[in-house]
Amino acid sequence: MTTEETPSWADQLRAHIASAVRAKRDDRGMSLNALADATDGLVTRDTIANLESGRKRVIDVAELILLAKALDVAPVSLLYARTSDVEQSPGVDTSGLDATLWFAGYDPSDSDMMDVYRYADARHWYEEHRNDTDEPTRLNARSTLGQAKRQVRKQGWSVD
Repeated sequence: MTTEETPSWADQLRAHIASAVRAKRDDRGMSLNALADATDGLVTRDTIANLESGRKRVIDVAELILLAKALDVAPVSLLYARTSDVEQSPGVDTSGLDATLWFAGYDPSDSDMMDVYRYADARHWYEEHRNDTDEPTRLNARSTLGQAKRQVRKQGWSVD
């Protein structure tokens, strides 16, 4: 009788990353060589093939970032499934959305990180409205960005 061992959390995460890389690569019609080329050769074709086949047992952060950039997705999007049940970390079950928010540092009780998110939102809003013909909207966007910028600078972030 053969007893099959349940894959560890790390093995399941690696398998999900491999599956996500393969799915994104297929969605874009990219070959293994094309994806390797898109990383400027910093992640080789063999490394990607070994990851996707399960022969590569470890993926480092640099590889994850390079593959995500080459696939034009956020690195965190390769980590967690968009389902209602994922294991965020060993023994912590949650939704894929909540796991992604947790990984990205989104925590409403952490005022420093919330200021970073507010700055990102304000920057996006300003870009949308900086040439708006409605002067109050344009000025409000600029003012909101200035306030958010001051807040993150107080925390030591370098912003332009």
